[in-house]
Amino acid sequence: MRLSRALTMTALVLAAQAAAAGVYTFQPAPPDLYDLGHDEAYLWGIGMTVPEGEAISSASLFFDDIRDWNGPPNDLHVTLIDAPGLGVTVFQDDGNPTNYFARWGELLVHYEDLPAEGQDITYEFSASDLDTLNGYVEDGNFGLGFDPDCHFWNCGVTLTLETEPEGHPHEDPSIPEPPAAPVLLGAVGIIIARRRRRA
Repeated sequence: MRLSRALTMTALVLAAQAAAAGVYTFQPAPPDLYDLGHDEAYLWGIGMTVPEGEAISSASLFFDDIRDWNGPPNDLHVTLIDAPGLGVTVFQDDGNPTNYFARWGELLVHYEDLPAEGQDITYEFSASDLDTLNGYVEDGNFGLGFDPDCHFWNCGVTLTLETEPEGHPHEDPSIPEPPAAPVLLGAVGIIIARRRRRA
């Protein structure tokens, strides 16, 4: 009976944790950002309202099967931008090797010399990136600027955001978080074992 109650409590805790988090996925139109041609710079504006009492706790930017048209040398800058408007806007860059969006926001990542062979790449936002993102999203609009200094074929770009109740610490993406269920079930097991010894 006690074991049943303990397992029920564990299930309720896990359900509450799941209910507190939200996962949001975004893709531009078109998803491949016109295959990121080297003579243009691409601004992707995203609309989002974070639920009251929550904050974005993790974010990742995924490039599906991205490849440079002829291999190195090449550059791809990705910049986090505040209040750019919605949708995809294309700017003429004429192959300028500097980051077109350098003065628009915070540089997230600068990829150099991507190969001609396709690969999947995921950029995980740092704690500093997340702080900036949470500030930008307060007005319901933020964006990403992509400045390719070469032509990058790809099968789509996806941004995934996860929210948690405010005050939840940012996790370091390089350190895997232990699964909640085994930890809680282990604690339940220890409590049951101690009670049996006393009996």
